[in-house]
Amino acid sequence: MKKSIYILSATFVLSTMISCGGEEKKQESKKENPKEEVDTISADTLAEEEVIKHRFIEDFATLKTYEEALAYFGDSNMVADTNWYAEGEVMMLSHRCTDPYSRDVIQLVWEQGGKEKLSQVEVYYQIWDNDYSNVISKQRVQSKCGLSTGMSIGELETFCGQPIEFSGFGWDYAGGVRMDGVSKLEACNVNVTLDVDHSDHDKIQHLLGDIPLKSDMEEVKGMPVFVQKLTYYLR
Repeated sequence: MKKSIYILSATFVLSTMISCGGEEKKQESKKENPKEEVDTISADTLAEEEVIKHRFIEDFATLKTYEEALAYFGDSNMVADTNWYAEGEVMMLSHRCTDPYSRDVIQLVWEQGGKEKLSQVEVYYQIWDNDYSNVISKQRVQSKCGLSTGMSIGELETFCGQPIEFSGFGWDYAGGVRMDGVSKLEACNVNVTLDVDHSDHDKIQHLLGDIPLKSDMEEVKGMPVFVQKLTYYLR
């Protein structure tokens, strides 16, 4: 009889020890989990900081060489392109880049003669297809001073606190905004180019050509004029 009691007691002790050991392992496992969570949060924070870093048009001007641009955008997000200026007299190599975080389309224009050094950064409101026949998307990209692609002519006038002078549409220097004498634009150091909705051609005939226009003119008020492009030049 005593033998049976001893055997039962030993079995009970052994099972208790195994049970306790299992509980200890579970507690140790629970203690390790918070460490993994902290690491994940840290990684997410770093990724978020990277997005914020390239939020404004001026931020992309920090990518001053092709190698730096390639490291940020990645080869699959960069398409070789060309930009023409001065009424088709000047050609500059460029890359149409898609930001891997925001998916904004950014045009990096290189100095003449190659792609070793960045000349300017351009951002557009309407993004056209490769044939420039259809608008495939629209985007709002900001400057640090508060300008944004997609602003209406009225919003731009309110931002500047005074009427805006600009060139007529439908020619090489279409929609160029005069910055001289507009303190808010001079302080921004970002060039502004306007465009107009061309869907109703008859409605905008009076805005076409090499003519000076002003936002407070009766023939301009109420017209579908908007900020199409912002340009930041590296100086």
